[in-house]
Amino acid sequence: MPWRARGVRSVLLRRRASRPQLKRDSLGGLDPRSERVMTNHRAAFLLSVLLVLSGSVACHPVNTMPPPPSPSDPVKHYDLEIPDALEIKAVSFDATAFSEVSGAGNVTSTQIGGRAFLKVYAVHRQTGEQYLLIYEDIAHRKTPIQVIRFRPVPDARVLAP
Repeated sequence: MPWRARGVRSVLLRRRASRPQLKRDSLGGLDPRSERVMTNHRAAFLLSVLLVLSGSVACHPVNTMPPPPSPSDPVKHYDLEIPDALEIKAVSFDATAFSEVSGAGNVTSTQIGGRAFLKVYAVHRQTGEQYLLIYEDIAHRKTPIQVIRFRPVPDARVLAP
């Protein structure tokens, strides 16, 4: 019975039917895995666009330096506000300069600017508390942009080894 021997094969050796495998959504939709990848690509693209736009806005320097006076300019006077309870002990003026270079093609331009700060060290007349008041752009703003109060604390809290 040689013809029977040929027809008996193990289940593992049988050829599988050659039918196309159907995806979960056989009606033309996307494979859910590829949809997730596309969503991740879209999110990465939008994030990169936002970073570029915010970087161009955030990198633009703020110029608070007063313009250089000419010899014929009158003396400028500024009135700044400080609380009555504070007594001024010292004043300092600091400025940081920067250059801004821009251009296109063979034409470039450079502008010099900076940030100017007026620092006022003051002491409260009644309590003795110490303050540092920082003013910027004093031509337009009369109040401090920052007020720092120095409070005494035990040495161990600050100077711990």
